[in-house]
Amino acid sequence: MRFTTLLFQIGLAAASIGGTALAQDLRSEEADRRCLEIQGPLQDAVRFVEEAFNKTLTGTCIRAVPKEVIEEAFALSAGMLDHPPNIGGLYVITEGTILIPSDLDSNKALDLSFVVHELVHAYQYEAGLLLPEASLAPLECEAYSVQAAFLRSRGLPREALLMSLQGELQAGSVCEY
Repeated sequence: MRFTTLLFQIGLAAASIGGTALAQDLRSEEADRRCLEIQGPLQDAVRFVEEAFNKTLTGTCIRAVPKEVIEEAFALSAGMLDHPPNIGGLYVITEGTILIPSDLDSNKALDLSFVVHELVHAYQYEAGLLLPEASLAPLECEAYSVQAAFLRSRGLPREALLMSLQGELQAGSVCEY
């Protein structure tokens, strides 16, 4: 399956899978659906992305969920149920929500960089760039590039290089470094 409509399919899949653990987690009681308070390291991540694009992010909710929920949502939408990927976060367009693993340590720059990556996707959606007909390759490159810049700003050049390479591999080498 092409990545062109992947993020939209993730949202549609999350809305249509009824009784699975993913559906239960995404539609759980209101108390469980609370957005995390944007303070401390999460606030630093939001500021970094806002400064990168010179724009304030609005309306994005960050929720901590079990990692299996994120992997199931991604695998379901990408048709990879036999081999779910190991991913660090997910932006669900239909909910305007970033899902991060509940065991993510926001005091670790590498962990927090995955929040930065997903915040870039939230910005892209707010800017009207995430459209069904749009190629996701340059959008993934942009997210990985900002993630890499975040890691460099936190003194992790090796990890930044790895994220840049990951972006290039996924997007067919259209990234700027």
